[in-house]
Amino acid sequence: MYLYLFTHLFNFLVAYLVVDFTDGTQMIPSDWLVDGEATLCYWPTQAEKMDQRKFDKWVKTRPSPHPDWPQICIETVRVRDGELPFFLTFVASFVLSA
Repeated sequence: MYLYLFTHLFNFLVAYLVVDFTDGTQMIPSDWLVDGEATLCYWPTQAEKMDQRKFDKWVKTRPSPHPDWPQICIETVRVRDGELPFFLTFVASFVLSA
């Protein structure tokens, strides 16, 4: 049981980043990054049509970036692939809000 939980937690940790944009903080799938330096990411055009709760649920499905998505600048990477302390509190609020 613990191995199952650990495996899922590990997969979740390496799958997302918490980043700051000019207009706020978001958790995004790591495969949305354009470059390895995490200075740009693809941003879904449909995000503007969703409220935050719907967007968070959608991000959990880890949609692949679409070629039509624009690239936007990342101001700061708060948490990258498995940095636990801040990430776990952010994930807890993310999961509880969904």
